[in-house]
Amino acid sequence: MNALKKMAAERGAYIAVVTLFLIGATVLSTILHKDSDYAAGLTKPDENIPSTEAESAQNIEEPDFSYERFAMTFTGSINAGSMLGSSSYGTLGGLYDEKGGGYFLEDITDITKKDDMTLSFLSSVFSDSEELSARDKSGESEIGWYKAPAKNADILSLGGIDAVSLECPGTKDYGSDGYSDTKAALDECGIRWGDSGKAIYSTHSSGVSVGVYPCTYKADNVPGIISWIENASSSRDFVAVMISTSGKVTDEMTSDFHSFIDAGADLVVATNSRGIVSTESYGDGYIAYSLGSLVNGADKYGEKYSSILEAELIINGGAVERVNYSITPVLNYSDSESWHPSPAANS
Repeated sequence: MNALKKMAAERGAYIAVVTLFLIGATVLSTILHKDSDYAAGLTKPDENIPSTEAESAQNIEEPDFSYERFAMTFTGSINAGSMLGSSSYGTLGGLYDEKGGGYFLEDITDITKKDDMTLSFLSSVFSDSEELSARDKSGESEIGWYKAPAKNADILSLGGIDAVSLECPGTKDYGSDGYSDTKAALDECGIRWGDSGKAIYSTHSSGVSVGVYPCTYKADNVPGIISWIENASSSRDFVAVMISTSGKVTDEMTSDFHSFIDAGADLVVATNSRGIVSTESYGDGYIAYSLGSLVNGADKYGEKYSSILEAELIINGGAVERVNYSITPVLNYSDSESWHPSPAANS
C-alpha cells in the first residue's frame, strides 16, 4: 500500500513538472512569435503597403551614360631656366643635373596626366647656342635673363605638360634666335606651343573642337584679341584665351577681360608671377586673373603658392552641355625641396 502511495505521489509530481514546462513554453512562444507564419525576430509586413513589383520596371528611368568629357588643365608660369644659363650649385640648372627633369613636376602629374590637355605659360628660353645675346633691359625694373639647355625642356614633357604659351616676356630675352631655339626644343620634346601668331587647337573624338589663344595683355592688343575670339567662336565649340599680364589687376584690365567673354570667349586664364589673383564667373564665361608662378628659376623661395585650374567640358550629343571649373592650390616649394610644386592638400 505504501508502495502504491509512493508511486502515485511521484507520478503526480512528474505531471506537475511537465504541465509547468508546457505553460512556460507557451508563454515564451507567445513572446517570440507574433505571428505563427514568421520566425522569431522577424516582423510580419504591413499588409496595407501597396506592392510596386508590377510597375517598378516601367517607372524607373535608366541613368544617362551617353555624355563624354574633355578635360583641360591650366597651370601658372614655368621659368625652367637659370640666370644666364648657369648650372652651378643652388640654381635650377644645377638641380636638374642632380635630379633630372622628372623631379620638378612629379607631384602634380596625378592632375596633369589624367586630362586630355595640360597648358602652361613658359617664361624662359631653351637653347644650346653659345652665341645668344641677352636682350637690353636698361630702364626696366626687373632684370634677368633665364635659359637652359634644350634637353631641359623634358621638365615639361615628363611633368605632363602638353602645350605652352610663349607669350611671356622671358621667352624673348635672348632675341629671335633664342625664341627659335626654344620652339625647336619644344618640338623635340613633343610639346605644342602657341603665341600671338599661332593659336593652339584640339578636337575631341566626339567632334567638339577647342581653340586656345596665347597673348600678352596690353591696351594695344585688346582689339586683336577680340577679333580672334569672334572668329574662333564662330567655328569652335570652346574658346579660351591664355593671357600674360604684369602688375596688379586694374579696373581697366577687368573691363577688358569682361569684353573678351562678351565677344564669345568661354574662358580667360591669366598668369602673373607676382602671385595668385581671384577668379570670377562672368556672363557665360569664367575668368582666372592669375594662376601665379608654378616654377620660377629666378627664385627658389619666391611666391610660395600658385594654383591649377581644371576645366571639364561635359559633352552630350556632340555639343558642350556645360563646363565644370575647379581650382587646386599648389605649394610651390617646401623647406626641404625647392622648385618642386605639390598640391597644397598633400603638404
